[in-house]
Amino acid sequence: MKRDLRPSAFAPALLAGALLAALVCEPFAALAAAGEQEWDVVAGAEALPIALGDTFGTSIGAQLGGGYRYNITDFWAIDATLTGHAHPDLQFARGVLSARLIVDALTWVPALGVGVGGSTRDGGSVLGAAFAELAWRPSRGSGLVVRITGELHTTLPTSFGVLAGYRWYISDAAGLDF
Repeated sequence: MKRDLRPSAFAPALLAGALLAALVCEPFAALAAAGEQEWDVVAGAEALPIALGDTFGTSIGAQLGGGYRYNITDFWAIDATLTGHAHPDLQFARGVLSARLIVDALTWVPALGVGVGGSTRDGGSVLGAAFAELAWRPSRGSGLVVRITGELHTTLPTSFGVLAGYRWYISDAAGLDF
């Protein structure tokens, strides 16, 4: 039996909500500084390639996660993230420790990174990940993010995912200075 893998109806509404929320942000640039620490929460829609029996397709689902970032310099940072993923036929969690190169840190924040971690997908696996990310951060407290991730798993085929979401920087929004 072949399954229907078309995008679900909630994904466009989730992206529209994230765009609307971004429009009400304060218009101040988000500068990064050496020694700065950030806690964040990200929510968004993601697309993952999946195989169900002999059927291959793309699953559109939701991602919710949290993370910690320590900026070693103005350009290099270390991240630790934990995310939950909910798709129509697939639910799993993933944790990754990564290093990132922040190309620029004003309103538009492009970054490249590599990391290692683990996933509970299909019984669990160790993974290596590489990502490219572009965040639009008009304020210190929040912003939109688009992220493309490629992963090598010990027990799963090589995969990739695309996330479009909204990120809240908890430490900045709450005025906390770690």
